Amino acid sequence: FPVNKEVIGLIVGKNGKHIQMVQKQAGVDRIEVDPNGPRVVIFGPTQESLQAARELCEFVVERVPVRQDQMGWLIGKSGRNFKELQEKTKVTRLNIDKGSGEVVMVGTRQTVEAAKLYMETHLQYAEQFDTEMKEQRAMQQELGISGIDLNGGGYDDYGGGGGKGDYGGSSKGKGKGSSKGKGKG
Repeated sequence: FPVNKEVIGLIVGKNGKHIQMVQKQAGVDRIEVDPNGPRVVIFGPTQESLQAARELCEFVVERVPVRQDQMGWLIGKSGRNFKELQEKTKVTRLNIDKGSGEVVMVGTRQTVEAAKLYMETHLQYAEQFDTEMKEQRAMQQELGISGIDLNGGGYDDYGGGGGKGDYGGSSKGKGKGSSKGKGKG
């Protein structure tokens, strides 16, 4: 089968380790990489073993366009979402081509397909989240509410801003006196 030149190193592996692992795991006799093709030729006893070896050797490069306004959401704080995507899908490489605004994924066909699905789902969630935040802001404007911290803090009154309704500090106000020696446990 034909392969992209930039993935030949992944197919072979360091000192041929990947090819050796594939031969052992899939039960094939020999795997050859023809750099002139470039292509991979697999020799083995059964169609099933040949197919299994191909799945383990068929590395692909996929470029997926992503809107600039979605890039931060996709990457996540300190690259957390990218790391999670890579861990869960087992995609070999995951990069951003800033010039073209594309995410570049390298891995076996199966892992790249899984990464594309994961990314698509994550971006759909981002769009849904954005839509709901816009609706929330519109409702707040309509109702005349402006004290919402959309970064997770809730109403401004709840975090130590001082003044009336401050739930973050001491509790002064009407009550039944001090609790010294009074009341039950």
